[in-house]
Amino acid sequence: MTNRWIFILFCFCCISVRADLKWESKTVRAEVLPVQLKTTVAFQFKNKGKTPVEILKINPSCACLAPRLAKKSFAPGETGVLTVVFNLEDRIGPQLKSLKVYTGENPAQPDILYIDVDIPEAFKLSAKQLLWNEGEERAPKLCRLTNVSGVPVSLKPVVPPQAGIKVETRTIKEGFEYDVVVDPDPGMQNTRAVIRIGTQCPSELKESKTFKIYVIIK
Repeated sequence: MTNRWIFILFCFCCISVRADLKWESKTVRAEVLPVQLKTTVAFQFKNKGKTPVEILKINPSCACLAPRLAKKSFAPGETGVLTVVFNLEDRIGPQLKSLKVYTGENPAQPDILYIDVDIPEAFKLSAKQLLWNEGEERAPKLCRLTNVSGVPVSLKPVVPPQAGIKVETRTIKEGFEYDVVVDPDPGMQNTRAVIRIGTQCPSELKESKTFKIYVIIK
């Protein structure tokens, strides 16, 4: 047998016994509610090779992704699950995020996993900032919240951000339209504050989104 054929046979044997991590799916699509703050997706895999495989590191494409793995080494035939928590706060619309999974099998060529989610918008705000200029009368101003998702969402009671700023929530149409009225004290100036508007959490969620209105009084 020539040296060339010995080399080819050696390479074939190495390939046939190498660790081989196979993913059930490299793309996971998640369905989320309009006020959902986080979602968790799972990537299932199996070591179909004949030697152990070690996951060296996982690099997410965004700080909004938090990967979790119970352990890093998997024996031949062993299965595992990579779970990823996706923080949806301040995000709306189509989102495609990725993770690179590096293994000892081939550290230079990571597996790339994708999370595909379309985040529905819950409320449109007529104004994200309420401004009173210097010398302007400190009359009440409002921000209207309009639910565009089609799924009713109720608001929690709004807490004034600080003394001297009154906040009132007026219901135009329960679950779909609200006015948040902000009324600063006369003479107030050089003030910045953030009004946080919480949403009632659906029973299937542990927490839900909060919307912000920025108050600037010069």
